[in-house]
Amino acid sequence: ELIAEYEAQNPLAETEANETAEAATEAPLDRWVRGTLAGAADIDTYAVSIAGEDKDTLTVELAAFPFVRATAVLLDSAGKEVARREPGGDTSRSVRFSWPVRAGRYFVRLTQSPALVALVFDCSNSMRGRFGDLDAALRAYVRDVSPNERLALVKFSDQVWILSDFSADPSVLEA
Repeated sequence: ELIAEYEAQNPLAETEANETAEAATEAPLDRWVRGTLAGAADIDTYAVSIAGEDKDTLTVELAAFPFVRATAVLLDSAGKEVARREPGGDTSRSVRFSWPVRAGRYFVRLTQSPALVALVFDCSNSMRGRFGDLDAALRAYVRDVSPNERLALVKFSDQVWILSDFSADPSVLEA
């Protein structure tokens, strides 16, 4: 669960369900909004109105614990993607970014990006007698992979072998 909390007095709470532009939570430009992305399937959409006639800048700040893994997409009033911000390898608890905009109504759609986890394990002779335990531990972890995780399997001894690309599918990972 990704929880975005803002250090502001009296933040506006998101209204669920807000997965679509039609059900978007209004986000006034002069207030913080507090919302929660509850898993990989949750989508939160916020409506923003930009007044004026000149170009302007829409600045978005996201905060989360332990770090921000949200993808933010800016949509115009017709639902067309205008800009996108993907999480990088950054482990910051907050990120701030800006998009150039013109006057009009926009929607900011947030989704939780999956965590990429590389399981790196030793298959050298130093593990002799413990391969059964290692195999059982790997199979248990792979079987319980969450929808918010993508796993890659890497083994090593005197060389390194990448056994799988990132996947959430246990049948691909166990092959």
